[in-house]
Amino acid sequence: MRQGTPGFVGSRLREAREARAMTQVAIAQLLGGTVSNHSLSQYEAGHVTPTPDTVDAIAEKLGLPVSFFFRPAEPKSRRPIFFRSIGKEKAGRRSAGWRLRWLARLVLYLDEFLELPAGTNVISIPVDPTVYDAAVAEAAANSLRTHWGIGDGIVSDVVLLAENNGFVVAREPLYQETEDALSTPALDGRRDYILLNADKGASVRSRFDLAHELGHMVLHRDLSMAEKLAHHATIEKQANRFAGAFLLPASRFLREISEPSLEVFRIQKPRLKASIASMIMRASALGMITDEETTKLWRQHRYRGWHKSEPFDDQLKPEVPRLLRRSIRVLLDQGIQSPADICNGVDLPPREVERIAGLPHGLLDPSQPLRFVAFGSERKPLLS
Repeated sequence: MRQGTPGFVGSRLREAREARAMTQVAIAQLLGGTVSNHSLSQYEAGHVTPTPDTVDAIAEKLGLPVSFFFRPAEPKSRRPIFFRSIGKEKAGRRSAGWRLRWLARLVLYLDEFLELPAGTNVISIPVDPTVYDAAVAEAAANSLRTHWGIGDGIVSDVVLLAENNGFVVAREPLYQETEDALSTPALDGRRDYILLNADKGASVRSRFDLAHELGHMVLHRDLSMAEKLAHHATIEKQANRFAGAFLLPASRFLREISEPSLEVFRIQKPRLKASIASMIMRASALGMITDEETTKLWRQHRYRGWHKSEPFDDQLKPEVPRLLRRSIRVLLDQGIQSPADICNGVDLPPREVERIAGLPHGLLDPSQPLRFVAFGSERKPLLS
């Protein structure tokens, strides 16, 4: 191999490009034509390495530290990533998939200093991915509720519930309309990871998205990538039914909604913490309304413009993940790590770490004076 910069890892260039949802052509243009598409392809394949000046330029244009491109290559995960859509937006899915892996990278780093949850407390109820069986999905949701000891009550904070049971949950903008959330089981060998799209601002929508991903983790965690792709439509339908049953258990919903109507759903929305649309679907799934009544409700829902924004969407605040934010604050407040230590530890710039962990912009900016003095890396318990 002809060396330009020893130690440069070509797969990291591909990772950076895909994480930014960019093509080689776009990067070549960004570099002002000083590097050809062919050269970028050679760099990614590891056939040649760029010069130090080119490495610096690539890092600057992609907004990543130079050290990112010298980080050892990681083995490819065989665990499937569950995307909501498998349509044409491949670049967006690849970008979101890397965001999920960067999340896992940060968690593994934090795990060196804090006693994070050792694994996910979840049950596995495998289903046939070729057949939609509503009863199985319904029963699985009830089983998870029983496993977590929450009966048929309305969950006040689904994100907190998931985190308390070992799930790693993050919420950040994914900049694509078709991807509400994504998840993967045992991404770091122990924990299940869920990434919610912060662009989907409504709290009730985000709650459903999280419950949908919980459905994948219960029903589909043992599927291969090939099975997931081949039966995508069916497993998405199964996860939707799981989500409806998990958020609105039949026993509770039947007690609360005696006469299904848009007005009843509107009144109950703040208390049940579910969208009017999901209540229409739930009432239909439970046979509380006929197909004709369901169609009429959907028509009225759209006529009122609720397909774009429902009542109370601007009042119900999205649930916020806490684990990563609190973990990093513990490291900083106790002087275990400095902002620069954390960013260098994962080879990501401050803004990326802040975005992944849901931290205020500027908290980890190394241009700001350090407020803490690191005193080593001994393990500390995670403060609640």
